[in-house]
This record gives sequence, structure tokens and C-alpha cells, in this order.
Amino acid sequence: MTDDPSANPIKKVARITAENVSVTADKAVWGAADRWPIFSFLVEWRERRYARLQSAELCEIYQRHRAENPSLGKEALYEKVVVERLKCTPAQARDVIRGADQSFAQWPEERDVIFRDVANYLITHQLMAAHDKSLGTRADMLELFKDEIPGSL
Repeated sequence: MTDDPSANPIKKVARITAENVSVTADKAVWGAADRWPIFSFLVEWRERRYARLQSAELCEIYQRHRAENPSLGKEALYEKVVVERLKCTPAQARDVIRGADQSFAQWPEERDVIFRDVANYLITHQLMAAHDKSLGTRADMLELFKDEIPGSL
């Protein structure tokens, strides 16, 4: 028996149900925080929790692809991770990587894009898409990702 949720229909339904409950809860928390700023700490807590869970998942995908394809360059490896995580085309994955590069690796000083940048870009945009009125996140994602994703990846 495999631990892959997609291989077990019950686990797949449980995961989808959990994601739907999470989205509903997030909308309720964001709505409360918009009306009553005292609840903003709940939004930050939910963002941090979501980012930690997604970071762990992205790191697992990264490690698996790196083990399967040790000769891949970093950006090709990042592309494989994004394709798997988003279920998108390689061209769309390259757009995500380019966005991460422009957002994090070009300013304040130019450097190569790292996996932490890609994860930050991907997860932050997922959070913002879930709350379409939002212009950003309330949690400090840069600090969170420094703790969650090793800079060596």
C-alpha cells in the first residue's frame, strides 16, 4: 500500500475535503480581520501555517526529483518541482521561476535564483489568489522561508 494520496481514493477525498474546509475557514478569518482588525493575528497565523505546510511539500518534491535526476541543473530541477506542484506546463513553470527571479534575485543585489525564492513566490501568490482583495500577506514570508527552506537547495 502506498502513502500517495492520489493512489488511494479515500485519502484523495479526505485531502480535497480538508482543503475545502481550510479555504472556507480562511475566508471567514480574512472577513473577520477586514471588519475587526483585532483579528489580524489570526490571518497571519493561518498564512504562516499554510506556508509551512506548503514549504514542507515543496521540499519533499524537490528532494525526490533531485534524487531521481541528480544531473539536472538547479533551474531545471525547480521547473520539475513547479510542474508537479501546480500541474502546469513547463512553460508556465518557467514563468513562475522567472517571476521569482525578478521578485527576489534581482534586487537589492543581483544573484542567482534559489529554491527558497521559487517557493516564496509560488506560495505567496497562492495565498494572494485565495484572497483576491489582498495586495500582499500579513505574515513576514521572507523570514518564514528562511526558517523553513534551506538556502542550499
